[in-house]
Amino acid sequence: MGDHLTTHDLLARVEELIGGELEQAERVFLSEVSSKHPYVHDVLQHITRFQGKRLRPILLLLSAAATGGIKDSHYVLASVVEMIHLATLVHDDVLDDALIRRHVATVNSRWNNETSVLVGDFLFTHAFHLSASLGDARACRLIGRATNLVCEGELA
Repeated sequence: MGDHLTTHDLLARVEELIGGELEQAERVFLSEVSSKHPYVHDVLQHITRFQGKRLRPILLLLSAAATGGIKDSHYVLASVVEMIHLATLVHDDVLDDALIRRHVATVNSRWNNETSVLVGDFLFTHAFHLSASLGDARACRLIGRATNLVCEGELA
C-alpha cells in the first residue's frame, strides 16, 4: 500500500525512458513556435511559458516507444499536440477573462482579446500545417477531428 508514486517520481521515470526524445521534441516545438514578425514572435515566446509538464507530448512519445519506436514524425506530432493544447488555453483565457495562467500574465491581459484569438488561431492552423507536412492524411483527419471535438465541447 505504501508504493504510491508522486508526480515527481513518475516524471523522473519518464525522463529515464524518453528523456532525450522529449528534449528533441521540445527543440522541434520551439523551432516551430516562432514567426519572422516581431509582434507575433513576442506573443508566441510568451505563450511557451504556459507549458506545464508536457503531458501530451510525453504520452505521444511513450505510445510511440511502446508501439515500434520513436521516429522523426513523432517529434512533429508532439509539437502538433502541444500547439493545439496551447491554442485551447489561449482561447479559454479569453472566454474566462483570465488574467494569469501558471503564474504568467495571459495573452489577453498582456495584449488584448484580438491578439489572443488570432494567436490561438495561428497555433491551430500551424499545427494543421505541420501535420499535413507528414504526408499522412489519416493523421490530419484525426487531429482535425480531435480539435473539432474540443471546440464542440466548449460550446456544449
